[in-house]
Amino acid sequence: MNLLSHLATAGCRPTSPPASLATADTALGLPRQRLLARALLQAQRGAESTQALRLDLPPPGEVRIRNLVHRGAPRPVFKTTSVKLGRVVQCESALEHEAALLLDVSPVVQAFAEQPVRIHYTVEDGWRSHIPDFAVVVADRLTFVEIKFEKDVDAEVRERTRYLEGQLEALGADYCLLTDRHLRQGDYIQNALRVLRRARHAISEVQLLATLEKLRAVDRVPLAAFGWSVADSQEAVGIAQLIMSGHAAIDTHGPLSDRTCVWLARDTACAVGVA
Repeated sequence: MNLLSHLATAGCRPTSPPASLATADTALGLPRQRLLARALLQAQRGAESTQALRLDLPPPGEVRIRNLVHRGAPRPVFKTTSVKLGRVVQCESALEHEAALLLDVSPVVQAFAEQPVRIHYTVEDGWRSHIPDFAVVVADRLTFVEIKFEKDVDAEVRERTRYLEGQLEALGADYCLLTDRHLRQGDYIQNALRVLRRARHAISEVQLLATLEKLRAVDRVPLAAFGWSVADSQEAVGIAQLIMSGHAAIDTHGPLSDRTCVWLARDTACAVGVA
């Protein structure tokens, strides 16, 4: 699975558009966290049928298998408030923080969590354990994601990646390794920040629907038509939230600006780029 290609899809309309745009934070009628918890539980049950894997899930009511914020933490913790999840996401590196921004802004990511599970797997000298950086649900399929700087990808990391790719695929899940070479290409991160900076603001459902109707009435227009660079513009907030929900598509071959084109997303004509 090429997860980055999913994260780089801006404005892909959900196959079943939510009835309420202002509360479009559910998938299959379940809150995002419950959706992810269900996917993790299915993976855990699948692993129980093998001799090569075991999965430890977070305690009831917790989203992480381990808490990164504590007095004896060996490294700084990067935090970001997720628009999609409605909570603070904790990361162990700047690169993980950047990955969290992409997961948050991508309309195809239904749910995600950091430090989501402990995977026990067998090697020649016995059992080893590994905590992937993220668990992600895209199109109802679970993917475990490991984030590494390219310089830190050694033979052990490559071997573990190949092994877990094969073992998890047999369970109907995926495992992938993303590096700074993948995540920092183009304007992915800066564009995600530009969208999230606006989408974090509150907007009424009436105003959001009005923004959607205005978008429907035009063909392709610059973001300036929605006050993208105007402070406190409710239309800019609405467009940002429509991008995140997949109802608005944007041209992201360069940095987002007032001149960037936006249009109503279609099921059969999704823009490719990062929001």
